[in-house]
Amino acid sequence: MIDGAIVEGDRIVYQFDKDTKKLIKKIVDWRDDLPEHLPPVISKEEAESIAKTEGKGKIMNTSLTHTKILFISPDSCWFKIKPTPKNPCWIVYFADENGFNTDVIIIDAVEGKILGHGVPYP
Repeated sequence: MIDGAIVEGDRIVYQFDKDTKKLIKKIVDWRDDLPEHLPPVISKEEAESIAKTEGKGKIMNTSLTHTKILFISPDSCWFKIKPTPKNPCWIVYFADENGFNTDVIIIDAVEGKILGHGVPYP
């Protein structure tokens, strides 16, 4: 994370042998093209207000799907925006009357512009 913003896809994985406790494998997926700190961004409330102009349904607020800020990975399968935004983005999830995720709006958190739609959770 960078100042509370998720860096999608960044991870370090250590795999150990359960008997010997010896390190078997280390996987590092780490982007080096990101800022050290989050730039000035619009608020979550501003992002949700912008998203309401295009989103279908009501904004979700569950443990899995809630408005969040993140740096989108170039390899993202959920937020397929090309070219990959350099700025952090607000991801706003919408649900239908039954509570099912039906839309995802991606907003540039610095410029406050709608960049497109993400893939709703199944």
